[in-house]
Amino acid sequence: MSGIDPAVASALNSRLDMLLNAISGTSDATAARAADAASSTQWANAQPAKAPAPPGAPPSSTQTELSETAVALNVISRTGGDEAPPVVGRQPRPDMDQTPSAPAKPEDIERERRTVFLPAERRHEEIPVYDDALFASGTSIEGPAIIDAADTTIYVPPGTKAARDEYMNYVLTR
Repeated sequence: MSGIDPAVASALNSRLDMLLNAISGTSDATAARAADAASSTQWANAQPAKAPAPPGAPPSSTQTELSETAVALNVISRTGGDEAPPVVGRQPRPDMDQTPSAPAKPEDIERERRTVFLPAERRHEEIPVYDDALFASGTSIEGPAIIDAADTTIYVPPGTKAARDEYMNYVLTR
C-alpha cells in the first residue's frame, strides 16, 4: 500500500480495529467512543466527523461501516493511494459522419510552390503546397509536397502518397 498518507493509514487501521472489536462482542462503550473520537480526529481532513453514539445505544450497522471501509480500502489499494481512481467502462462508438468521396485533381488544389530543403536528398527543391480546405475526401497526391492547413502543416516526403479518407483524415503510405 505504498503511496498512502501515513495519517490516513493509521486512521483506517484504528477504525478497522474499533469495528472488529464491535463485531467480536466487546461492549465497552467508553473504549469504543474513545476510539471513535481518536478516529474522527485523524479523519478530520478525510471525511466528516461523526457525532458520538448516545450511551447504551447499539452501534450503528457495523456491517454498513465495514462495507464502506472496505470500499475505501479497495479504492486506495487499486489506485496506489491516488486521490481519484481511474474511471473504466464501456462507451458506445461515436456515430461519425462520413464525407462522400469527391476527389479533386492535384493541380486544382495546389496553392503555390515553395523551395524547401529535402533532408533525404540533401538538397533544395521547389515542391507544391496544397490547400487543406480544397483537399476533399478521396483526393491523393504524391510527395514531395506540403499540405497547408490553418492549424497545421503536413510534409509529405518523396515516395510517399497522402490521401484523404471518408472521415477527412490524412493517410500517408509508402
